[in-house]
Amino acid sequence: MSPVDSAKIWFVFCRAKGSDIEDQAARAYLRKARINVFEPIFQELPSIRQGHNEGRAASEIPFPKVQERAIASHSSAILRKSATENDAYSRL
Repeated sequence: MSPVDSAKIWFVFCRAKGSDIEDQAARAYLRKARINVFEPIFQELPSIRQGHNEGRAASEIPFPKVQERAIASHSSAILRKSATENDAYSRL
């Protein structure tokens, strides 16, 4: 069994509610492990927590601002992952 290439691992801070210092410490730890981290942090919100409890995704929450943030966060992650994969393929 071969190890997973760390360039293929992406971490998303989701439902995060810690302090800025905790965020920086977590990011430093992940950098040492050579794990990529997506931006932005997806903050913990009561409306998202309630939606998850009801089986809904954050993008399905009935509040337009929350939906916009969720969709923007997911889109950013997908675009960055695609760009990274395309860059890796161009080096082959």
